[in-house]
Amino acid sequence: MSGCPHYYCRECIESMVKLKIEDGEIYKLICAEKGCKKPYNDRDIKNLKLDIGLEKKYEKLSVENAIA
Repeated sequence: MSGCPHYYCRECIESMVKLKIEDGEIYKLICAEKGCKKPYNDRDIKNLKLDIGLEKKYEKLSVENAIA
């Protein structure tokens, strides 16, 4: 992920991202390394090539968070 020196397998990151989006917790999309707290950005999420439903939900949640 951009700007973060920690590496995890793609499947692990995709699973975490999918769960956070499904739960509506995109504000928790941060590096899994204890103490890092580096957030994933829109480009990082789009590079995961999620299914269209999850992409749409992510975009909707992003807009809602930006407005709030």
